[in-house]
Amino acid sequence: MVKGICYTLFFLLTFSGVSREKAPFQLTFEQQEFIQSLPQDYTYGWVKVPEDYSKPEGRQIHVFYYGVKPSVKKSVPVLMLNGGPGDGTHGYYKKFSQSVDSISIIFMDQRGAGLSTRYPELKEENVIRYKHYLSEAIVRDAEAIRKKLFNKQKWIALGHSFGSLIAHRYVAMYPNSLHSVHVHGWGLFPNPEEIPKAC
Repeated sequence: MVKGICYTLFFLLTFSGVSREKAPFQLTFEQQEFIQSLPQDYTYGWVKVPEDYSKPEGRQIHVFYYGVKPSVKKSVPVLMLNGGPGDGTHGYYKKFSQSVDSISIIFMDQRGAGLSTRYPELKEENVIRYKHYLSEAIVRDAEAIRKKLFNKQKWIALGHSFGSLIAHRYVAMYPNSLHSVHVHGWGLFPNPEEIPKAC
């Protein structure tokens, strides 16, 4: 009986396009609660990426993503790039999930935030590592998620505030991965190329 239930669950999860992974590290009670609160049709997981992309074999971190994958191949997924830096997506998810049921949207907790690997402990010897938690690395993380979930399929980047800065950098780094880009916040500045110098 139990085995039959397990097979049924495996079938439903596999063939409904929903993938849910085991966490690569110990989750806090609040993090576990968040995962349990996700709708049943949401996929979630982590990508393992280098903390410093110039050293691909060096220290590794995990970046969390979750959302609804397209049910039809022709539909274009949307990546939500939230504000911050240092903010998780969970507040955005709750607002969006109430109004965009028809859109296939993927959220990512930027490195250092949410259910992704946390920032290095604030110690003098770790300060230099913080430069690896800015927009360029976040774009590379997003690209790793796109490839994992959608292979060669393009997606739409939707950036808010700091996320619009990330979206600008995404266009510069991986234009062929994007169907379109929509931003508000920093993206409306008359001279946005000056902003990435600080991030």
